[in-house]
Amino acid sequence: MNSIPAGAPKGVVPASTNASLNEVISQYDIPCLYHLTHINNLPGILANGLLSHNLAHQQCTLTDISDLGVNARRSAVDPIYKRSLHNYVPTYFRPLNPMSSARRELANELVILKLNPQLLLQSGMLFTDGNAACCNTRFFSALNDLNQLNWACLNSGYWKGYVDGGRQRCAEMLIPDRIQVTNIMQIAIKSEIALKSGLNLMSMDIQVVKQAELFF
Repeated sequence: MNSIPAGAPKGVVPASTNASLNEVISQYDIPCLYHLTHINNLPGILANGLLSHNLAHQQCTLTDISDLGVNARRSAVDPIYKRSLHNYVPTYFRPLNPMSSARRELANELVILKLNPQLLLQSGMLFTDGNAACCNTRFFSALNDLNQLNWACLNSGYWKGYVDGGRQRCAEMLIPDRIQVTNIMQIAIKSEIALKSGLNLMSMDIQVVKQAELFF
């Protein structure tokens, strides 16, 4: 049996135990997964990891950027493991999507966490072919089913040229409960304003990169 190397992210099987993972990452161009959050939430994330909605609201003081109407629908349970969607950490396959577009006026106060794609092997993970809160979204738990997602829409410059494109562009990877800090590869910001708002005052070992192209 392969052992987990020292320093490997907790809860993630190393890529060497799944020869197909690198092929999946290459085939679907998944260099990382993405999570959008307010810069005020970084201290809690760096202290506790990236938490599900339920855990975060129990343990942290949050600046919540979610849509209240959509969030209400996420109290539903997933069809595979029968867990509340609020018990998963939501991540996206693509950072430019309707969620980030709806929060464009806050762009200089937001950060995008770029997450280790090995989370695709996280025990209990799910992924969807669209916004998980939509009633017609399908859920999957096997990597082979990534071909069920509309990658043409996901890889397009914009989603409005596709039928149901807004929902599909919000395809999610859902991680149960918590993503460890060790899975945060980089923190992306839109501009230097984010640094001036307090990011530069924090002691972090994680690389901060300015990538305006990831934001609206």
